[in-house]
Amino acid sequence: MIRRILAATLLFGVMFVSETWAAEGGEDAYTQMVIKLCAGIHNSFECARVIESSQVNAGASRHAVRKKESLVIRLNGKAAVLRDKGAAEEGAADGVELYSYIDYLSDMQLHVVHVQFYEGDTFLAIHQDSGQKSYPSGFPVVSPDLQRFVATSCDLVAGFDPNNIEIWRSNKGKLFLEWSQDIEGWGPRKAQWLASDRIRIEKECYDGNEDEHPCGTVELVREGGQWKFVQ
Repeated sequence: MIRRILAATLLFGVMFVSETWAAEGGEDAYTQMVIKLCAGIHNSFECARVIESSQVNAGASRHAVRKKESLVIRLNGKAAVLRDKGAAEEGAADGVELYSYIDYLSDMQLHVVHVQFYEGDTFLAIHQDSGQKSYPSGFPVVSPDLQRFVATSCDLVAGFDPNNIEIWRSNKGKLFLEWSQDIEGWGPRKAQWLASDRIRIEKECYDGNEDEHPCGTVELVREGGQWKFVQ
């Protein structure tokens, strides 16, 4: 997934998936929805709202509902209310936070919300039981043992989003950032769990003369309780 910046009164991170990469398969749930629902949409906020509408209409309304400028997420015995802040008018840049419901990851009991800022975006994960809110830099990809998820964010040009990898651990409804690494020289495009202690990361490169392009892979392994890169 490649993020761009759309020149307009309100600048949103633009994202799209190239035909070559889309054909590779193995994408996370969010990217699959982008491919399926957001053809021709190069604006991350507009795409997120299209996904939200599809999810709610398809039955996710048992998890969330849109009430004008508010997104209400139904948790166990309570609700999380996320109110949009800012708008497209001039002068609203510093306060823009627009929430769109993306998915419920039942294996980890996580509601995932897209958060759009004036420049750049992120994700919000809310635990169904504890209600804890965490902000992974990318869409969560859950490990085979359901104890962790990996999140990647690739930004090689604009600099509005992180260019990093995060690994989050879940324990009794609480999420902890177990490991994170800012990346230089390449961008982490996609993560795939090979085992509960091993992750393959697809690399994206940019040389200043052409668009971003795939440039190999790297793996992360957990040994002795520590995560490290291996080639």
